[in-house]
Amino acid sequence: MNNQTYKDLQYSSDEEDNYQTTQEPKYQENIKKFSGAENVIIGCAYLPIEVEKNTTTNVWEIKGSSDSLYNIIYQISKKYSKVTWVGFLKNYYLIPEDEREQVVNLLKKQKLIFVKISEDLLMNYQEFMSLIFISLFQYYSIFSDLYSIKNYDKLWKAYKEFNDCVAKTIAEHLVSESLILIHDYNLLLTPSLIHHNVNILNNKNTKITNFAIGLFMHRPFPGVDVFNRFPHREEIIYAMMSCCSIFFHTYEATRNFISNCSKSVNINFESTKSGDLALSYLGRHIIIEVRHFHSEPALIRVSYYFIIYY
Repeated sequence: MNNQTYKDLQYSSDEEDNYQTTQEPKYQENIKKFSGAENVIIGCAYLPIEVEKNTTTNVWEIKGSSDSLYNIIYQISKKYSKVTWVGFLKNYYLIPEDEREQVVNLLKKQKLIFVKISEDLLMNYQEFMSLIFISLFQYYSIFSDLYSIKNYDKLWKAYKEFNDCVAKTIAEHLVSESLILIHDYNLLLTPSLIHHNVNILNNKNTKITNFAIGLFMHRPFPGVDVFNRFPHREEIIYAMMSCCSIFFHTYEATRNFISNCSKSVNINFESTKSGDLALSYLGRHIIIEVRHFHSEPALIRVSYYFIIYY
C-alpha cells in the first residue's frame, strides 16, 4: 500500500457546509498526492461478512458474505492494517439480544465497525430501496404516479436517516489524511453527511482535515428522462458533489450522470490541467472516471483502490 499513489483533490472540513449555497467561491486547483493514506475507511450499507455461531464451541464466528462482489474486496482489504469497514450487519437482529454486544466487539477486533440502526428504520430503508431506488436505477419510470407509493415521504426520510447513521460512524473514526470509499446507490447522501458530521466534531475541538471521499457506483445511473422524475434528484446530485472522485462501471452510466448534473442543477463538466474529466462545483473539481470491476486479480486490485493512478 505504501508504494501506491493516491491522487485526489485537497478536501478541507472547513469548506462551506451548505452545499446549495449560491456564493461564488475562489477557484482552487490543489492536487494532493498521497504516498499512503493514514486511514482507509470503506463505507457500505452492509458489512461484507456474516456471523454465525459455532455449534461445537458455542462461539460466534465471522465468515465471508454471500455477496461475491463485497466478499472479494473484503478478502483483499484484510491484507492491509489501515483499512476499516463501516456498515450494518445484515443478520444483527437475528442474534439473541444478550449476545449482540459480544458480536459487535468481535467485529471491532477485525476492523469491522457496526453501524447501529433501529429495526424500524432498517425496515423502512429496505422498503425504500426495493420499491423506489431499485426501480429508478434500473431505468423504470415509477414516478408518474408518486402518490401510489405508500408512505413515500416516510421512506425517503428513512433513506436519509440510514445515510446519516453511516456518515456519523465514519466521521467518528476519521483522522486527518484519511481516504473514504463509499459504495453504491445505497449511500448517495453519505458524502455530504460525512462533511456535515465532521464539521460538528471539529466544532467540539476535534480537528480533522484533508480527507478525501471516493464514490463507486455499481449500479447504472438512470438517464435524464427517468431521473428527472425523481423528486429529490437535486439533493442526490448535490450530495454526490461532496466527493473528490466518482466512479462508474460503464461510459453510458457516466454520460447519464453528467447529463443529469448539467440539466438538473447546471453543473457542467470540463477537463482538468492533468487531462481528467471533471465536474466543476464550488471551486473544486470532482473527478469522473470509468472503472470496471472484474474477477481478474490484477483488475480487482485496481478497482479496489479506486483513486490509485499508475
